[in-house]
Amino acid sequence: MKVVNLEQNIFNIENLKTYYIHVGKGRAVLILHGWQSFSGAWREVVKLLAEKGFSVFVPDLPGFGRSFIPNEAWGIDDYVQFVLKFAKELKIDQFILLGHSFGGQIAIKLAAFYPEKVEKLILCAPAAIRHKKRLKVRAFYILAKIGNLIFSLPLLKLIREKIRRILYFLAREKDYQVAGDLKETMKKVISEDTRQYLSKINSETLILWGDKDRMIPVSDADTLKNGIVTATIKIIKDAGHNFPYEVPKVLVSEVLTLLEEK
Repeated sequence: MKVVNLEQNIFNIENLKTYYIHVGKGRAVLILHGWQSFSGAWREVVKLLAEKGFSVFVPDLPGFGRSFIPNEAWGIDDYVQFVLKFAKELKIDQFILLGHSFGGQIAIKLAAFYPEKVEKLILCAPAAIRHKKRLKVRAFYILAKIGNLIFSLPLLKLIREKIRRILYFLAREKDYQVAGDLKETMKKVISEDTRQYLSKINSETLILWGDKDRMIPVSDADTLKNGIVTATIKIIKDAGHNFPYEVPKVLVSEVLTLLEEK
């Protein structure tokens, strides 16, 4: 099958503009991207899956890509409801659900509470488990708060933002540093640990992780497998957190193995 169009489509959900990619015909695959990402990052994966006979949908989640920015801070429940509305609008009754990182967090909760919608579940290094902040990170958060007080002085206001960016960088909190209008949303998202919902998932599940992932511990894969009775794990060698973009052919090969099983 030759894919001829990977341009974004647009429609309104409750009068809010939503952009998405849709290519192919066949069983529906719904992909949820990670934080700071967007539908366009999945073009190669979309193309490969569509060529294998799948109908692939990738929305720009609200606040990302070209889709609308919520007027108030959203939590995981809000994103789950958005995905359900998206699927309903496009008449996707049931779908193979693939979530990466933040998108995997959404996918876990959706699969747990709306099992009738999820044919199979694919989790790519999902941000599902909240670990206690490392001592260094906690220290930098404290410094950042103290810095806000110190740099509120008139003569120091001009360099406050520069110092704050340095502190977040040193604490490896780049996502928060560049979150912009989504900072409050990010706070809500990272406050929820979705491991509590794992036992509710009954869809056949594939957990994929890069062995060089420095964003989310590879050991989280075992925790997920222990919680989801239908899950299997595949560790991808020499791959980092963004392996869906870095090695799309490897990802699609693993997904096809799952989907072609009888």
